[in-house]
Amino acid sequence: MDREKIKNGSKKNTSRGLIPNQIRDFLVSVDPKNTGWNAVLHKIETFITELSEAESHSLVIQLLDSSVSHIFNQLSKDLSKIDKIEIRLWAGHCFENLGAWDKALASFKTALALCNSGKYSAQQTEALRWIGYIYLIKNNRRKAFKYFQDSLKLCIATAEQLGEAQAYNALGNLYFEQGDYRNALESWQKALEMATRLEGETRLAAKIYNNLGVLANVLGKQEEALANYGESIPRSEKIANMRGLAEVYHNMAISYSDLERWSEAELHFDKSSQIARAIGDIRLQATIKINRVEIYLDIKDWSVSEALCNEALKSYKQIEDRLGEAEVYKYLGVVHTNKTDWKTAQSYFREGIQLTRRFKDPLTEAELHFEYGRMLTQKNNKKSAKRQYEQAINLFTQLNTVSQLERAKQEMAELAI
Repeated sequence: MDREKIKNGSKKNTSRGLIPNQIRDFLVSVDPKNTGWNAVLHKIETFITELSEAESHSLVIQLLDSSVSHIFNQLSKDLSKIDKIEIRLWAGHCFENLGAWDKALASFKTALALCNSGKYSAQQTEALRWIGYIYLIKNNRRKAFKYFQDSLKLCIATAEQLGEAQAYNALGNLYFEQGDYRNALESWQKALEMATRLEGETRLAAKIYNNLGVLANVLGKQEEALANYGESIPRSEKIANMRGLAEVYHNMAISYSDLERWSEAELHFDKSSQIARAIGDIRLQATIKINRVEIYLDIKDWSVSEALCNEALKSYKQIEDRLGEAEVYKYLGVVHTNKTDWKTAQSYFREGIQLTRRFKDPLTEAELHFEYGRMLTQKNNKKSAKRQYEQAINLFTQLNTVSQLERAKQEMAELAI
């Protein structure tokens, strides 16, 4: 089964009563015996995605929830055990795509509970891995690690090589979020080696190349990052993985921004944004907006920069992405620094630092300290600026982010105190 803003238009109020009836009528007319459940679920997913362009986010989630409930309440006689598991997994992915983490978690846990025999080990490993992903998104890394490890152990025990590679990829994501780049690289390289050996396994290889590109970019190796993205794109195109393509285009835009190749960055942000809107990925849309801020900061357009930040912040709060919020606060601090609004800038930097410490994101914390130091330098508060630079340097050293470390050292040296 393939796993792969919401505009408040004038039709919104008049359509609210009709849309649930449309879904009900559609489901009543469904005959899975003729079409198969994959086709049914694809139609529902397409309908939900189209609704996300015209309806509120909460209503779209409610409608998806109603659809899943209808399937199990009214059509359960047509469901085999494997159908029930697969539909719960499908629902989990749909909720995850919409940023409804708790509902996604509940769906994956229900699927896991149904996998009560070795016959469903492949689905069990998938449920375990995605429960781990949701916990990672919710910044509960201890639970994420447990579920990733449980998935890996089961895959090894059942000789499920694809699942094993996917588990190593998931662990790489966890290590990366913790700033443990050495173990992230090791896990992703192991996953890529296994995925390459598996004939026809294109999706996972594309995802891993994308991850390796992100890691290279963080380490200041933008050309290496672009080379990895270049490996990911044709693989995602081959299998029409639109979400994967959107993520790669977004990450390429960041690399081009870091290289100050602004026109190429803007082009790739546009490509990513178009796909993210088409597939209804709220989180990615917010992430694109906040990373696009770099371009407008460079041309000193503070009003557009602030507007993008506020739009992204609204989305991150909606889906309870606390580290996304911290990233926004960093850029809002930069915007207000350039507007010489020291008090507001300071409040954003402090709020962002608190969030990164609470949810353990050392890279963003380091960047916040660095930008806070620059603000204090402009304010001519050199002693306080030095303390912020020192904290940034300590974190950049731990993370081995060479280019950022050197820049922080240079700017601190220029304080001359």
